[in-house]
Amino acid sequence: MSGTEILKRYFGVKLRFRCMMCGACCRRYWVCPTHCDIARISKYGGFNPREFLTLMPKERAGNWNAPSFLVKVGGRVGEYYVVIKKRRDGYCFFNEFRGARVLCKVHSYKPLVCRFYPVVYWVKGTSVFFEVHDDAIGFCPGIGRGSIYDLDYLFGVVLRIREEKRMFFELASKWNEAVSRGKINPTFDNLISYIHSRGLEVIEHGGHS
Repeated sequence: MSGTEILKRYFGVKLRFRCMMCGACCRRYWVCPTHCDIARISKYGGFNPREFLTLMPKERAGNWNAPSFLVKVGGRVGEYYVVIKKRRDGYCFFNEFRGARVLCKVHSYKPLVCRFYPVVYWVKGTSVFFEVHDDAIGFCPGIGRGSIYDLDYLFGVVLRIREEKRMFFELASKWNEAVSRGKINPTFDNLISYIHSRGLEVIEHGGHS
């Protein structure tokens, strides 16, 4: 099913969840933000994308559900994912410690993919199905606590993330084609400028703020 088809309804289990601010998921996973995620963090948080982004070699990471970009590193062009940096202790670049709690500096405009955890979704026809992520069971201490998870909210996030990911894949395709034709110098700085500027165009004019 393409990302342009209309999703009309959703199904999911009733899940109680409250984030315990332990930071476990922030350490466990790498996050591949979209161009819109990057632009929101930059615009609303005042962060320079070069501060919080880095490259992950695709040959090391394997096949992720994210676009890869052709980038020149060490004089050689290879395929890389754009990811949010990790600190030396393994936590996310945006993690901030407050006593025993691990806060997110960009919580109100964090990447859309981060807003799902510990839930995953899949699409069948015009319906979206939600369930608890297998890896989160027995790992995330927030499962079973707090109030019932708001699936109305998650359904709205699904609509946004599918559209933004579709655009991001198209963006990567255009970049990679330009690199292959020798029209762009595929440095990290040029890539980040390209992604960031396109993201700002979308959130400022396309209703993805």
